[in-house]
Amino acid sequence: MRGVTIMKFGIGVGFVFALSAVHSVRPFLSQQSEAFKSYLPHLLNNRLMPLPSQWRMAFLSIYPADDRDSGGDVAEIYQMNGEGAGLEALTHLNSTILEFKWSPDGKKIAYSHHVATESGTQLAISVLDTISGVSKTIMSNREFSDQVMWSPKGDAVAFVHHPFGYHASDKSDEHIIMIHDLASGQTLSLTSTITLFRGNSPGSISFVPDYLRPGETMFSYVTYSSENSTQIGMIRDDDTLFQNGIEGSLPTWSPTYGKMAYVHTQCTSQSCDSVLGILTFLDPSAPISILIPSNLTLFPISILNGYEIRQLAWSPTGSDLLIEVYRHPDVMIYRIKTDGSETKPQYVASGQEPVWMPDSQGLFFAGFSAGNTANQIYAQRFISGSSPIQLTHFTNHLNIGLQVAP
Repeated sequence: MRGVTIMKFGIGVGFVFALSAVHSVRPFLSQQSEAFKSYLPHLLNNRLMPLPSQWRMAFLSIYPADDRDSGGDVAEIYQMNGEGAGLEALTHLNSTILEFKWSPDGKKIAYSHHVATESGTQLAISVLDTISGVSKTIMSNREFSDQVMWSPKGDAVAFVHHPFGYHASDKSDEHIIMIHDLASGQTLSLTSTITLFRGNSPGSISFVPDYLRPGETMFSYVTYSSENSTQIGMIRDDDTLFQNGIEGSLPTWSPTYGKMAYVHTQCTSQSCDSVLGILTFLDPSAPISILIPSNLTLFPISILNGYEIRQLAWSPTGSDLLIEVYRHPDVMIYRIKTDGSETKPQYVASGQEPVWMPDSQGLFFAGFSAGNTANQIYAQRFISGSSPIQLTHFTNHLNIGLQVAP
C-alpha cells in the first residue's frame, strides 16, 4: 500500500481530513539521461498538454491565527489559475469560512462564515463577486446552517437550516431546506411541513441540475432509513416528495441530462461489497410524478473492498467518474468509465478531493509533499508515465474544498 497518514482537524461544525503522502520532487533538468528521463513527464504535461492560464480554481486555506484573541484558525478563500500562478486571497475576514460554492457562471462564490458579535459567534451566508471583490451578506443569525448551494440558473442560493442544532434527533426538531432569491431578496422555507426531515437531518443536499420542468426546482437528498442504512430521495420546491427507494449514499449528478451516480453497499453473510450505481431517468423535463428510473448500471468494485468511498466526481463530458477512497492509512483516487465497459477502476493518484480539469484530460487534487507539514494542490494529466505537478508551496496551510470555476 502507498504510505499515507491521516490526520483530523476540527473546523466549524465538522471534521477536515488531511493526508500525508510521499511525492517525488521535480528534478533539475540536466544533461544526464536519467535526470532527463525523470523530467520528461513534466515536459509532456506542460508542453504537449499545457495547463491553460484561463482556468480558475478556488479552495479554502486554513492557517493559525496567532493575532486573534480567541486563538484558533482562520480559513479564507484563495484563487489561482490552472498553472498555479496568480495565487491570491479572495476573502480577508480573519475569521472561519466553513464552505463555499462557485456560481454556475463562475463569477460569484456563495460561502458560509463565522461573524463575531457582542453576544458570541454567529453564522452568516454571503455572496462574493469575484470580479469586483465585493461581498454581500444574504443571511445572518442562522446559528446552525450548512450545505450552501447555487440553483442551476445562478439566481438563488439554498442551504439547510437546523434551528435546534445540526444533529438534533428529536421528532419535533426541524431540518429545513431554505432558498434565497437574489433578485427579490426573499428567503423561502421549502420543507418546514415535511415530517421526514423532523429528527432526521438530510445530507448531500443538491439541486438536480438537469431538471427542466418550467417553474419547478428539485433537490436530491440522503436520509437515514434505518440505523445503518441511508436512502436517496428527491423533493420539489412545493414540498412534494419523490422517493425512489434507492438505498445508497453520495448521489452525484452528471453534467449531462438525467444521470445520477451513487454508492450502494451489498452485504452477504461473508462480506460487504461497494457497488457504484449509475441511474438514468426517463425524461428530466417530465413532471415529477413520472420522473422514474428507467435504467440502472451497477459496477461491483471488488478491488476496493474494505475501502470507504468518500467522493465521486463526474467528468465534464459525463463519460468517466473519479472516485476517492479511504482505508487507514491510505487515501487514493481512481478513475472508471460510466458506460459499463470497465468493472475495475484505474489507479490515478494518492490524494484527496479530486476535481476534473475542464478539458477532461486530467485532474487537480490535494496532497502532501515530502518533508512539508502543509498540504498542497497538485495537477496531473492522464498521460502514460506522468507524475503530479505541485502548484502551491504553502508552509503552514491546510488546503481543502478545491473547486474549479465553471
